[in-house]
Amino acid sequence: MEEKKEYLNEESYQKVKKGVNKVGKIMFVIGVLMVIAGIALVLIGFLNFGKDGSQSKFAMFVIGGFVLVFGFALAGFGGQALFIGHAREIQAFATQSTMPVAKEGMEEIAPSVGEVAKEISKGIEEGKKEVNED
Repeated sequence: MEEKKEYLNEESYQKVKKGVNKVGKIMFVIGVLMVIAGIALVLIGFLNFGKDGSQSKFAMFVIGGFVLVFGFALAGFGGQALFIGHAREIQAFATQSTMPVAKEGMEEIAPSVGEVAKEISKGIEEGKKEVNED
């Protein structure tokens, strides 16, 4: 017999959220450290580029560039994972901040909608009378 899996429960949500946030933090921190290391390597390679003519300074410049690019990417993915991990809280904040405005708008519109509904009902009744008279 096949086991039914429930995806929408609080326990599994909290477990996945914790994992996503942990991975996101690790990726972000490693990415930031790679960016710092990449900047340092690029600067060392650039500042010492023509001093002694060795190829190691150029290699530091190139490696620093690669580390910098991958560091930015890793930090970006980590930040995105953190954003996804906190999506529920972000959505709740957005809803709480816009709900009073939406409620006020609905209160203002409700009487107008009621009037429109009454007029539509009158039109339907008149249409029924005209059909029954014919």
